[in-house]
Amino acid sequence: MGDLVLLRRVATSRGFDFAAQRERAMRAVGELARRAKAGGRLRADFVLADLILLLQANSGIRAETPAEALAAARRFAALQIQSFRALPDAPVLPPAPRLPLLTIG
Repeated sequence: MGDLVLLRRVATSRGFDFAAQRERAMRAVGELARRAKAGGRLRADFVLADLILLLQANSGIRAETPAEALAAARRFAALQIQSFRALPDAPVLPPAPRLPLLTIG
C-alpha cells in the first residue's frame, strides 16, 4: 500500500475530509490568482488547470537520489513560476485542458 493511500485511510478514519479541504484549497488558490492578475503580476490567461498541470508534471520528475529529485523539482518550479509572470508581449497560450482535480489514493 502506498504512503498516500495509508495517509488517506488514517486521516479519513479520524474525520478528515479530503474533498472539502481540496475544495477549500482550490478556492484559496483561485482568489490568490485573481488578486495576482488584478495586480498585474500573473499572466491574464492563467487558469487553475495550469497549476494542476504543473503539479502533475512535477510528480513525474525522476532522479537517481532524493537530493537530485529535490534539486530538479526546485528548478522545475522556478521555471514554471517565471512562465506564469505577466509580461507585456507574452505569446498567447494554447487553450487550457480540462484536467481532473488531483486525488490522493
